[in-house]
Amino acid sequence: MEPKSFSIDLSAVHRSMSAGKALTGREVLDPHVDAYLTGDHFYRRVDEFTLLHVMDYEALQPYQLTIRRADLVCIQITIAGTYVRWTPDRPHTVQSATTHITNAPVSVSSMKPGQKLRGIWIACDRKSFLQRYALQTDQVPEPYRPIFASAAGMSNALTLPTMASNIMAVEQILACRWGEPLNSLYVNAKAVEIICNLVAQIQTSTSAASNRFPEADLKRSEAVAAAAEIYRRDFRNPPTVDKLAFRVGLNRNELTEGFRGQFGVTPRVYSLSLRMKEAQNLLQGGALSISEVARRVGYASYGSFARAYAAFHGAPPSATPPLEDEP
Repeated sequence: MEPKSFSIDLSAVHRSMSAGKALTGREVLDPHVDAYLTGDHFYRRVDEFTLLHVMDYEALQPYQLTIRRADLVCIQITIAGTYVRWTPDRPHTVQSATTHITNAPVSVSSMKPGQKLRGIWIACDRKSFLQRYALQTDQVPEPYRPIFASAAGMSNALTLPTMASNIMAVEQILACRWGEPLNSLYVNAKAVEIICNLVAQIQTSTSAASNRFPEADLKRSEAVAAAAEIYRRDFRNPPTVDKLAFRVGLNRNELTEGFRGQFGVTPRVYSLSLRMKEAQNLLQGGALSISEVARRVGYASYGSFARAYAAFHGAPPSATPPLEDEP
């Protein structure tokens, strides 16, 4: 099947949008784009200089997307998924758990059926980016300084391991389902937070980190830290190991090895320990029944909670005495 071609001019889309406005891929790319993509795929004006593109979708049919972005600094954080992006002189593989920064005036992205992408794009006027965020270009690795210093653009992208804080911020954008105006306020603030984190990463740790650690190890470390934060946030209803690995851009084995290296346990045991420690704290508080504690830590039945608790703590929940108040 011949790939369908779509095209977008990021500057034109940004100019067409009012503050707080969001447009779907159908509204921006083509009325028939839904036949090629399924899931969330929309654009949002962050401020007068910045456009946010949110991606959480699967390709249903092959397609190519031409992106024009004259004199824009474009930040892509891919949480999960891999695809090929072409600039005029070469192909680039965009991998998961990475941050790509580029100002190539035009690129073409290719997707195949079944490919999934989770992440965001942030496009910001280059001069405004430098002025607003005070990026010191002499802190940027020299081969990549034209990304920030030249309107002509360059084909190569500055590729960095995505910080755990930015993985979490992207996850929070993807999960936000509030109504307006809260949605716009929250998502726009997260986009600014991501840029601030990234500028700080470039200015304080890019060179040092690359000298201390292999890039692959640093990328995995950040992804594992983000996975642990997801478990801490969602301990009542934790994702499966496979789903969590996909969300942070690792495979199951990489995630398991990363947890063992950082925490000394598997992801499943780490998740279980969070629930059991919270259950113990609630029981020691003395104000809740065992059934209510079970519900609060995500168990549907008393029996399943009691068995898990006893296996973890070595004693049933009924044997956990409340803490006595200090005199």
